[in-house]
Amino acid sequence: MKLSNGKEIEFDWTKVSQRDFRLLASQGTNNDHADEIIGKLIGMSAEELGDLNVIDHRSVAIAMWKSYEKMADQVSKNLVSASISE
Repeated sequence: MKLSNGKEIEFDWTKVSQRDFRLLASQGTNNDHADEIIGKLIGMSAEELGDLNVIDHRSVAIAMWKSYEKMADQVSKNLVSASISE
């Protein structure tokens, strides 16, 4: 996705541990910790992420979950395909 300043970001789910994912998905996680985790995912510091304008920050959040769903769907398809071919 592209931020309003023109910077392109990508979501690399291999950078986030299962522990971090659980924290990110938990409503009890504070914003600073969530920004640290999201920062790992997109290659930004928590400070850079926190300094984004509100529209870019919200766009990152929406695109992040969409990218997770897309990645999870692909993993599921690969698992089904692998089990059928065995």
